[in-house]
Amino acid sequence: MVQEDNFAHLVKQDFEVLETIGAGGMGVVYKAKDANLEKIVAIKALPSHLSGLNLAARFKKEMQNLAKLRHQAIVQVHSGRSLPNGQLYYVMDYVEGTDLAHLIAQRQQQNRPFTVEETVELLQPIAEALDYLHFEANPRIIHRDIKPANILVPADSDSPSKSLLTDFGISLSTDTTSYSDLSLQLGTPNYVPPEFYQPTSTPSESGDNYALALIAYEMLSLDKVRNTMSTTGWQTTNRMIPNIRSTMPPGLRLMGRPLQRVFARALDTIPARRYRKATDFIRALQSADPRRYRMRVGVWGTATAVIAVALVAGTMILHHPTDAGRQTSRSSTTWPEEQAQVAKVFPELLPAGPDDTGWDGMKCQAVANSQRLGLDCANYRQRVWVYRYNSQEDRDAMANFSHNENRWVLNGVKCNAEVLLSDSGDEALLLPKEDLSEFAISVQARDAKRTLEQLPICT
Repeated sequence: MVQEDNFAHLVKQDFEVLETIGAGGMGVVYKAKDANLEKIVAIKALPSHLSGLNLAARFKKEMQNLAKLRHQAIVQVHSGRSLPNGQLYYVMDYVEGTDLAHLIAQRQQQNRPFTVEETVELLQPIAEALDYLHFEANPRIIHRDIKPANILVPADSDSPSKSLLTDFGISLSTDTTSYSDLSLQLGTPNYVPPEFYQPTSTPSESGDNYALALIAYEMLSLDKVRNTMSTTGWQTTNRMIPNIRSTMPPGLRLMGRPLQRVFARALDTIPARRYRKATDFIRALQSADPRRYRMRVGVWGTATAVIAVALVAGTMILHHPTDAGRQTSRSSTTWPEEQAQVAKVFPELLPAGPDDTGWDGMKCQAVANSQRLGLDCANYRQRVWVYRYNSQEDRDAMANFSHNENRWVLNGVKCNAEVLLSDSGDEALLLPKEDLSEFAISVQARDAKRTLEQLPICT
């Protein structure tokens, strides 16, 4: 092959190319020997159309960020380089084994879907790697091409991880480009989230998590979610969720309802309504395992953020359809009486009814349990919960804060409130005082403080 020979010739001073081990739309992967380290490595050469000067500088910066990563479920990237002809490539560890795409293909030939247990076992390390990239890496990293072919399964049974995340060729730190940037082909069509088709949307951690859920569905059903709908249905921001009872193997159809709830949330068209962390999705999937269902407990037992009340308020209701269903199953175009009263208190923030939109075009749903009721609102930029508790005492009792350094008092025109911001900066909680002391407003957004300051509540 001319391209292979040419690349091998251009890098021969540093590497001895041994063989081609993979090729696709985003480049060619080679097995090579590092002449200096005398070590077998993998090299990915990116396509020539990604060799512009502006992109080259950004690519090298991103590779420097990736080289700093240290996680047992992430294939180590060593360096990003460019050839005299401008072609970009990067060097990473070589892993002997196979990839998840081949394992899925084998199971399809055998007509033997993965069990929930097998799916969790293979995807748990990947979920942990994604959480590391999204919350611990500095800067945070968005992979943007999560797919079975980029999940390696080592042949070595002594490997510290059952699976490894690889191929960061189009990853970006969180302060860079948007989906409308045409300099990169983002993601693989079968695994892109619906917001990919929203011109003003920016890549987010939620998109990586969405792709992970697509892979889990594919492992359990041996079919891609993409294959369950038309091209038009796929390429829309209102993408439908497959019916588990009709698409899963018989052993899982019996537990279609819990699985449906898990995937309905993981594949929600609104990013802010999905599981916040990839490991949250894996735990929820594990709890839906038919063999464990009767012993199932809530997967939200601990809150890792400062704002415990915000997480509890959001996740408990979404995981208990008996409570939420009483409010959301109505076909009426008006809110239930209690939620209607909440909407009237914050008319500039909340919509007058289920068919209307609130501030910033957010769509809302009514939620309630024995201690609180309110509205859960979201769009692709943020998620906002507005809750009214039975009393201020009930509200404050739920606010189990573990840190104090991110507290301050907001003195607004319409109200005064205590504000709390999580250490990660993506969650905030507003606790109004005086006449509004029974309310709590929780925000999840990339910059939660900025979003909270923009909400038409106290200002």
